[in-house]
Amino acid sequence: MGACLVAEKIAAKINENDLGTTFGGGMMAMAAVTATLEAIEQDDMLENVNAVETHLRESLASLSEVLEDASKGFLLGLRFKGKAADIHRALLERRIITGTSSDPNVLRLLPPLCLQKDEVDFFVNALKEVCESGESGL
Repeated sequence: MGACLVAEKIAAKINENDLGTTFGGGMMAMAAVTATLEAIEQDDMLENVNAVETHLRESLASLSEVLEDASKGFLLGLRFKGKAADIHRALLERRIITGTSSDPNVLRLLPPLCLQKDEVDFFVNALKEVCESGESGL
């Protein structure tokens, strides 16, 4: 699901059918959106994000290889001295999916809202192992 917000001046120039989407307004897409929003509310996922985010930041602070944590909520950008691609590959071998960025020294993370503290510990331990083993190229 998406939205396009524009100023009134621009909105006045947009006509019906100027914007389109593959699944826009479809029953299946709307049911998925509804189910997702209900799960976020019923499972207190935003409260979970706040608690687990704190644990994640505190855990990452213990790693000297992480030079900067440029993050908001569960959207994380971890800056390293060296190239993040090596770290990304080594973590993927450990079945941890991360992303790289246009900045070659930044590793991107976007975990699900249901992430738990034990999963954070698994990730941080794997990251520490990668950095200490030399696989990271740091």
